Amino acid sequence: MQTSDALRREIADAYLIVIARSGATKQSIWRQARKLDCFAALAMTRGIDYLLYGARTVSHGGS
Repeated sequence: MQTSDALRREIADAYLIVIARSGATKQSIWRQARKLDCFAALAMTRGIDYLLYGARTVSHGGS
């Protein structure tokens, strides 16, 4: 069975749309993972009170 040129173009266009969406999804996931990595690094260096209430309300020891 032979396929017409118009049908081949439609199929090719459909593949390009899928590839473009896949690329956009990968970029979105990468951005989210990057933000999460930054938060995880901060969480490991600061106590939970600092993360929940901010630097202004947390005492840093001493009287």
